Order: sequence, then structure tokens, then C-alpha cells
Amino acid sequence: IFFQAWQGSFDAVLAMYHDQGLGPLKSLHFYDAVNISGGLPHLRISPDHGPAGDLYGKNLAKDDSFRLSLEHAQRYLGW
Repeated sequence: IFFQAWQGSFDAVLAMYHDQGLGPLKSLHFYDAVNISGGLPHLRISPDHGPAGDLYGKNLAKDDSFRLSLEHAQRYLGW
């Protein structure tokens, strides 16, 4: 189903568990994926990658996923 979505057959894929969706998502969109968690009493949106501590201070990290996360949060909040 993830491959079919990637080819355009679907607009989204809903994974019931974190580990079911994260692997395929990161394989296809490591730098531009956003993690949105549902079922919580608060908004939780984050970039879909780690903190890249090995890149601190080197001006090498990509901020694409962070920017997309921020855009989703702003849209959700109506900003």
C-alpha cells in the first residue's frame, strides 16, 4: 500500500502503529516527512528524523522536515 501511495494511487496512508508506517515513510521521504500523532490531548507534530547531533555547528543539517512540521502546526492553529 505504501508503494501504491507513492505512485499516486492514494493521498495518504494511515498506519495503526508507529513502526508500521515509519520505515516506509523514511525510506521514501527521509528529509521531507512530518510525524503527526493523533489521539493525544494536545497537538504533536515533529520532523521525522533524529536531532542529528553529529551535525551540530557544521552547517550541514537539512531543515526541510522541520519547516514542513512548522507549516503543519501553523495551519492547524490557523496562523
